[in-house]
Amino acid sequence: MKPWSKTPAALTVDGVVMDTKELTIPAGQTKTATFALVRTVGPSAEVTIADLTKTLTVNEVILPQLDTGDTWELAMMTPDGELTATFEIIGGEGSSEYQGQMSFDPPIEGVLSSAFLTIDKQYLRDTGLEDTGDGGVPFSMKTTMEYKAKDSQLYPLTAGKEVTVTEIESSEFMFAGEGEEETITSTHTYVVEGIEDVTVPADTFRAFKVVKYDADGEPAETTWSSHAVKGFDVKSIDHEEGESSDLISYTLVGSNS
Repeated sequence: MKPWSKTPAALTVDGVVMDTKELTIPAGQTKTATFALVRTVGPSAEVTIADLTKTLTVNEVILPQLDTGDTWELAMMTPDGELTATFEIIGGEGSSEYQGQMSFDPPIEGVLSSAFLTIDKQYLRDTGLEDTGDGGVPFSMKTTMEYKAKDSQLYPLTAGKEVTVTEIESSEFMFAGEGEEETITSTHTYVVEGIEDVTVPADTFRAFKVVKYDADGEPAETTWSSHAVKGFDVKSIDHEEGESSDLISYTLVGSNS
């Protein structure tokens, strides 16, 4: 009988062998195998080393980095019917904000076919929106958004996190050559209620469920955000407007780590 044995050890993540090692173990002794691995996974992953299996849950997700060309396609259901919305990152290098473009097919209410957005890189919040249209009479709207968090920011997401935010939207409208300005201030509480499996046309995702409550404690919006698609909402429900969206497809240019 040999005074040692050679034992293979494999690291498997979600059924995929990521690394293997052959360990030489003297009889009657144990040996530690160390694996170093960097891999983007969802909020949880099943990890197996040799015959030992453990499901690891990641409760916190770092902010993803968006890249020019990242694209998400959504099926949107509105009270007026169904439409397809495509959101694409079109710039932002060297800036504190990402630039994005949203297109709608068919146009919303027959007039709005596209919109441009800016997104803060530090907190992944919309900071600006600009759209134009012509339903027989040309119009335009430019909106800036400001957020004042009471205790902490929503991101990084953590299961159980609760954040109250005052949101200030300042809009400038132009319709048939006439201008108008409006500022709306509202307070909402965002609660990360947990991690769920969500199935949409694009795939099944592990996602953080985030519920946005109004000042009266009523749910205003529910979203499911997945790190697998760079923190994008794979599903959303607007309880106030009666709208919803599901992710149809996506293209990620860079790593979503």
